[in-house]
Amino acid sequence: MKTMDEKKYNHIELNNEVTKRKDNGFFNLEKDQEALKVYLEEIHDKTIYFDSEIERLHYLVDNNFYFNVFAKYSDSDLVEITEYAKSINFQFASYMSESKFYKDYALKMNDKTKIIEDSNQH
Repeated sequence: MKTMDEKKYNHIELNNEVTKRKDNGFFNLEKDQEALKVYLEEIHDKTIYFDSEIERLHYLVDNNFYFNVFAKYSDSDLVEITEYAKSINFQFASYMSESKFYKDYALKMNDKTKIIEDSNQH
């Protein structure tokens, strides 16, 4: 299991710049993508990474985040389904949608400081 140290991020400030109009009257929509990029850096640093999907699933089962999936499915079945989910390569299109997912839906440690799953694993 690997984690990274905390650092300062400015995705909220960048996202707020979306509402400021440029000289031509249009909103600064490119700031949304800048905010998303910075936000994903923060998410990366707050995510716990495992050496394999099976290791991650064992951790989740052993710590009562998931029911015992190993009693019902083989390791190869679990790897196959997680590889399939990963192959879809889903990505949120905006800062707001990505931040909503990680704020309200992504599985986190009980103290809410570290993230245990991404949108493909959810």
